[in-house]
Amino acid sequence: MRLTLQSLADLPRIAQEVHTRLADYPVIALQGDLGAGKTTLVHQLCRLDGASEEEVVNSPTFAIVNVYTTQSDDTIYHIDCYRLENLADADQIGLAEYIRSGARCYIEWPDVIAPLLPEDTAVIHIEAQPDGSRLLTLLTE
Repeated sequence: MRLTLQSLADLPRIAQEVHTRLADYPVIALQGDLGAGKTTLVHQLCRLDGASEEEVVNSPTFAIVNVYTTQSDDTIYHIDCYRLENLADADQIGLAEYIRSGARCYIEWPDVIAPLLPEDTAVIHIEAQPDGSRLLTLLTE
């Protein structure tokens, strides 16, 4: 499925569509170039999952994993693999445990940890368009 995000004003509507379509997928991988909007989309999705606005404030690029708690005490893991060089780096911080926890996991830059991802991982590919819009392609199983 493909969705077009024309501007940030469209983000709540597009995020709701993505959230609804991927509700049954605990692990969601996001692909796209730097600045494509992966973190911006994840923040909106985390809010739809029930994380507070105050809690979801920054990218986990340097922390690698941000942990959010929803209003119903569910856990969300926001993982950014940009700085990981290989699977050994992922093993050192226990990424497999986060991914296998059953909790919602949003994973940016997932290619380096692809062997750790479950078969039923949903993928969102975000591509910036020449007109400034973003094309989101949702891939499931």
